[in-house]
Amino acid sequence: MKLFDIIITLAHGLFRKENEDKDLFEVRTRKILLISNSIASTSTIINTAITRNPKNLDIGSLLNTITHLFTDLHFIAKIKQEFINNEISDRLKKEIDEIDLLYETI
Repeated sequence: MKLFDIIITLAHGLFRKENEDKDLFEVRTRKILLISNSIASTSTIINTAITRNPKNLDIGSLLNTITHLFTDLHFIAKIKQEFINNEISDRLKKEIDEIDLLYETI
């Protein structure tokens, strides 16, 4: 399963634009991996349920999905929080600069 994750990550990396924020692009890549791992795990569970053969259950895939779920969601939340804080800081700085400019002109 890790091999597929690496292939998906590399393939998605080919579409990154130079001016695009690296962290936000990594968030999108991790979301893609979460979706693909969830689909793979779900199909394994469905296959096991339909065939009623527990040997069809891919425990490694399930563990990989659960690991990605916890680590990636934490990373995504951290990056979103940083992005929001940076946006707020940038907007406040612009407003303060405008106020300073108005004050200097008075």
